[in-house]
Amino acid sequence: MSTSESYHFGEYRVDVDQRVVLRAGEAIALSPKGFELLVLLVRRPRHAFSRQELMTALWPDTFVEEANLSFQVSTLRKALGDGAAHWIETVPKHGYRFAADIQTVAPTVEPPHMPAGQPPVAPSSRGGATSRLRWWAAGALGACGLAALAYAVVGRRPAEPSDGPLQATRLTAYEGTERTPSLSPDGSQVAFSWNGPAQDNYDIYVKLVGPGEPIPLTTNPARDDSPAWSPDGQEIAFLRRAPHSDTTVDVMVVPALGHAAERRIGTITLRTPVANHRLSWTPDGHWIASADDDPAKGRGIWLLSRDGHDRRRLTTTPHDEKSSDSKPVFSSDGRHMAFVRPPGVGASEIHILALSAAFEPIGSPARVTTRSAVQVLDLAWSGDDAALVFSSGALFGQSRLNRLPLRSDRLAPSGPAVVLPFGEQASTLSLSRGGRLIYSAQFRDTSLARMDVTANASNPIAAVVAPSTYDEATPAYSRDGGRIAFISTRTGNMELFVSNADGANPRQVTSMGGPMCSNPQWSPIDDDRILFNARRDLRSAVYVLDLGTVTTRQLTTERDEYGEARWSRDGKWIYAASPRTGRDEVWRMPSDGGAAVQITRNGGTAATEAADGFLYYAKEQSSPTSIWRMPVAGGPETLVVDGLSYAINFAVGDRGLYFVSAGESRFDTAVEYLEFGSLTRTRLADLGGRHPWFGVALSPDQHSFMYSVVQNVNTNLMVVDGVR
Repeated sequence: MSTSESYHFGEYRVDVDQRVVLRAGEAIALSPKGFELLVLLVRRPRHAFSRQELMTALWPDTFVEEANLSFQVSTLRKALGDGAAHWIETVPKHGYRFAADIQTVAPTVEPPHMPAGQPPVAPSSRGGATSRLRWWAAGALGACGLAALAYAVVGRRPAEPSDGPLQATRLTAYEGTERTPSLSPDGSQVAFSWNGPAQDNYDIYVKLVGPGEPIPLTTNPARDDSPAWSPDGQEIAFLRRAPHSDTTVDVMVVPALGHAAERRIGTITLRTPVANHRLSWTPDGHWIASADDDPAKGRGIWLLSRDGHDRRRLTTTPHDEKSSDSKPVFSSDGRHMAFVRPPGVGASEIHILALSAAFEPIGSPARVTTRSAVQVLDLAWSGDDAALVFSSGALFGQSRLNRLPLRSDRLAPSGPAVVLPFGEQASTLSLSRGGRLIYSAQFRDTSLARMDVTANASNPIAAVVAPSTYDEATPAYSRDGGRIAFISTRTGNMELFVSNADGANPRQVTSMGGPMCSNPQWSPIDDDRILFNARRDLRSAVYVLDLGTVTTRQLTTERDEYGEARWSRDGKWIYAASPRTGRDEVWRMPSDGGAAVQITRNGGTAATEAADGFLYYAKEQSSPTSIWRMPVAGGPETLVVDGLSYAINFAVGDRGLYFVSAGESRFDTAVEYLEFGSLTRTRLADLGGRHPWFGVALSPDQHSFMYSVVQNVNTNLMVVDGVR
């Protein structure tokens, strides 16, 4: 038995290998940086760490201000409860020490409520078949042995629920992202997608719901995702992104034991990430349901036969919807199929379609959730088909698990949806007939980073500002440069905040209560007004916030949709993107309200006037995209930058553009500068493998450039037994 590095103080146990802190046997939530800080402290109890010593250890490649460390210490103390102030002492004018007595805990076979095993050792290279096969053979169980031992280790059925409240426990805690789980029919095993120890590509893995290492079922260099276990337990279907295509996806089937070749049963078109989709088997195992977003075939949900010889339609997505119906899931008798239909960006609804015994549609789908600016991320039928369990949340906001009871005909709710007491940040999920629920929980931390872009900054270092353990994005400097506005999810929804330019003293200035706020822009005339977008009733509208009265005023009507709004240089006009012609185009309207006039004709968004007399704008919302320009007074358009990370990730200066570029991989992202006259690009700084997020800002003195970057993404699988 291998040794597990763990420490005990009070009611707490810190398991370093599992990256978890247990209080009386129950896991508590800590951010990745908070956990790393606690490990540093407990490894050297009573040692007086200097602030610089801790900051260097926590952020080895980034310059950060002391406010970041203070925030992490404060957050850690809150997570540990009332006694934390005595355990984590402040050493005046120096730093911090851990003052409690520490005990080293002997390893046990299975930590309380923590059935996860350790991740396997990373293979030497992605392309080396020998190393992958050796890794397979070195596992605790072969793929065949995994299925055979599943019943001996965890039994044929999930554990019976206790009399107490249901609680989620961690099933996996690997480096990287574990997502899109699918339970075997008996609930003893789970198939899921994981980007592996090296975090270089997504493959399909199978694991016991209990101790043991995951076994890879696929090793293809293409991205594999969204597994679905067949009703007889013999095969697993999954989605594979076709090489050299952003939209073509193969539907694959592989034996669950992994001893035979995989086969392709069909090809579909998906215009959103593969991980946002699911496959679902009909209960008789003859068909696999999947979304197909190909307008030529007809967007909707289709059935593909298990042998790959037949295909037929189940739903037709209305022409005015933004994307295809998706996430089909069948009731246990196969007479109903629940699925998700998106009526707008950042919103989706659950529908249920009645089916005949031959899986032919009966009537039209019935909508069972109300229209709102909330995304349904995934769903499943309860074991008795009397309810739907689904994950949902505002776009980029916090998500939860919900239970929606259904009438006996299953075509309407019998009561309101109830938020479950577990499931924080839940996304994809799987629920067995025996009541075992597994879901992926993603905790993402995006931060604002500020770097010096003056001529003498030969090696600019980014400093994190306005730190929190949630998302911060779309920064904007005030006209005098003393403050910034930005979006944060720290209250649960995307709301607008204002702080000092260094991120100190943040305060919430909007309370939209659900609609996604984004893209704040200070008025070029004064520092009292901020332009921003918010989604209400499924449409993006343009608002102006008056900081003096902290009131908002909607500028655009409910009839038309506008996004990515920008002031003109003189503050008299507003540029905004509208899809009213069938795609995003730039429109211009008076800043005090009035009719809008179309500016671009070949696509455009996030338009900004520059001192050189040109209007600079992104071509489209896809990533990566490109920056174009045209004279403000009108004229032909010209491509100036290709490879922009996101449409809003550029800022206009007096002599050029500052932007965050996107390369072939996340290790090739950078802050760059484009000089207006020569159109010469200069690479200012690499992002060091960190993924860019949404929004950038240039300070009025053009000394500082601020951007949003993903600091940490931690996605694990959680398990709950007894869900009804």
